[in-house]
Amino acid sequence: MENTGNHFANYINIILQAYQAREQHKKSTASLPKIKVNPALSSLALIYEKIRTAVDFRAEHLFRRAAIERILRRYLLTYSQKQPRLFASNLIKELVWSRYLPNNTIPKAKIDQLAQVISKHWQLQKQLATSHNIFSAQNELFLQLLATEIDELLVDQEVDEAWAKAIGAWLEQKFVWLDPLSPEDKDVLIYIAIRQAFLKSDPAIIRYHLFLAYFPQWINADAAAIVQIAHQFPQWQQKVEGYLHRPLGNRLFRFVQNQVVPLFVLREIIEKNWPASPLILADKKLLVKAIRQTCQHRYRQIGRKVQRGIVRSIIYIFATKMLLALFIEIPYEIWLLGRLSWLPLSINIAFPPSLMFFIGLFIHPPGEKNTQKIIHRLKLFLHPNHQQRYFQLLPARKSRLAPLFKLFYLLLFLISFGGLSWLLWKIGFNPLSGAIFFFFLSLVLLFGFRVRWAANELKVTAAKEGLFESLLNILALPFLDLGVKLSIGLSRLNILMVLLDFLIEAPLKIIISVIGEWVSFIRQKRAEAVEVPF
Repeated sequence: MENTGNHFANYINIILQAYQAREQHKKSTASLPKIKVNPALSSLALIYEKIRTAVDFRAEHLFRRAAIERILRRYLLTYSQKQPRLFASNLIKELVWSRYLPNNTIPKAKIDQLAQVISKHWQLQKQLATSHNIFSAQNELFLQLLATEIDELLVDQEVDEAWAKAIGAWLEQKFVWLDPLSPEDKDVLIYIAIRQAFLKSDPAIIRYHLFLAYFPQWINADAAAIVQIAHQFPQWQQKVEGYLHRPLGNRLFRFVQNQVVPLFVLREIIEKNWPASPLILADKKLLVKAIRQTCQHRYRQIGRKVQRGIVRSIIYIFATKMLLALFIEIPYEIWLLGRLSWLPLSINIAFPPSLMFFIGLFIHPPGEKNTQKIIHRLKLFLHPNHQQRYFQLLPARKSRLAPLFKLFYLLLFLISFGGLSWLLWKIGFNPLSGAIFFFFLSLVLLFGFRVRWAANELKVTAAKEGLFESLLNILALPFLDLGVKLSIGLSRLNILMVLLDFLIEAPLKIIISVIGEWVSFIRQKRAEAVEVPF
């Protein structure tokens, strides 16, 4: 690989070397004893996870980390801090049961490594004297840091970090950022944007990697290092939250997102064809063929991804609506109004999933023109010229029309909500049923636009909107704005997920654990009986 790698820019070599290191690591751990669980127990846990993820707001690639958070939260209520190894062993088994980790592939040595990580986090929390309430904001931060470190310990993600580093080097080489920011601010904001746009990292993952960047001694921290980190932790937290909540970050995210779209195709080419990837990248004909094949494959994947997103959204919307109808809407109408308003109730049940299905009909993957543009941009990425592009994200001066635009948006908001409220009132909606209608309309539009955004993940051609579509997008904007605010609140307090986590998951996992131990006991007794010498 080293012979072919020298034909590429330095940032390409960073990526190729990471894949080579990953293969070497796989070979070095292939003969180590692995953690193995009874596969029969996995089916029950997998069914539960399918139900659980259907009502989760997260992207699919974050489900494993979310599962680790749930397990940690449950274990913190039941395990002593003197049992980190038992904690670690059972956590890995649960992840294998749920098939977040493949069976018989995780080395047993990971248990001791994981126990050390857990102990280290407990020591840091003890130094900071955090609240004992596991649902406090500070403990939620520690939970996310621990879950992310566990996730990256169990599933090697050095390749992700190599991509982030390589893309950062490419952006620095290709673009000149003109806004008056310090070099440190630019580096951190670009790193955050790369992780958001290319690696699809959520704030928890970003916080963990910024934690490692700020405290490089954490990986091998002893007691003295943990005390030092605890002393500087509040300063780090304030700094990181400042970076994550900068308005400029959203503009930079959109800029970086537009640049990295073709790199999703490049990543798949490298991963699917390794170890022949460097040879393919160096041969223009092979490269073009690989890009076309990968684009067609990804376009088909996008179609299936859209279908899954629509189905998940419909399940979540319908399940939440039925809970609201059973526990709030129907009791409210019977006890306070003395009657059931069947038309509003029917509309509130049928309209949201129907609208979500209708939105899905108009979402389509990209086509040939998009593939051609990806080919052109990947050639420039692999064999760059020395021409630099300049960009600026902060406006040179504040627009004088900004107050007028805000007033127009307020009027649009009032007209949209006011007009629809009047229509709902005319057909018999009461204040509660009307509020529920607006609630689900906003969420459906938000889910629909997010699914459409996912379908455009590989789109590099300019979007074409007709007059009718542009008008609908403008009218939907106030509802989308409301949907964003609602989704943030619901992601923190999702009633369905709380019920599943504490009323179903905890007893289910205890039952699976007991059955697993019983099966092991029976096997041992059978072996003892069979192997008795005569």
